[in-house]
Amino acid sequence: MSRPSPEFTAWAAALSARLQPVAVDEQPALAEAALRTFAAGPLTADTAVGVADPAEIKGYGNHLIYEDPAGTFHIRAMVFAPGQVTPIHDHRVWCCLICHRGVVTERAFAPGADGYARATGRRDLAVGATSVAIPGSADVHCLQNEADAVGVTVHVYGGPVGPSALNFYEEAA
Repeated sequence: MSRPSPEFTAWAAALSARLQPVAVDEQPALAEAALRTFAAGPLTADTAVGVADPAEIKGYGNHLIYEDPAGTFHIRAMVFAPGQVTPIHDHRVWCCLICHRGVVTERAFAPGADGYARATGRRDLAVGATSVAIPGSADVHCLQNEADAVGVTVHVYGGPVGPSALNFYEEAA
């Protein structure tokens, strides 16, 4: 795995400085705005995020690319080869993501009392599109690559490195 570019590391450090002084409930919106700035700025899909070659990945690739020294957040890149999909899940910490390369589909679900998740919607996230998940809400989703090309998403998770998914679900038949 290659390392993030110096420009990306500087951007992440600037995000860290901005997230530290704001209330936790304001952090997802601020991080989402920062991701939009990241996508619109001078960083390119080829230089901003250093990840493994998608051809070498078995299953979708989930790569830690930055951890805030204060533990306020961490950043991951997820690389999806065509046909790859995450499990259906919700989050224990806030999360925002941006599509960095390709097109990645986000499918939304509602958990049922029977423990199964029922599909409620879907949207294609093209480069620059964002999504936010808040813990304790009904934000249950999965990401998948239905395209013919590799897709890359960049995720900012509230809190230190560790598991962010609280529950995993099976899709109702």
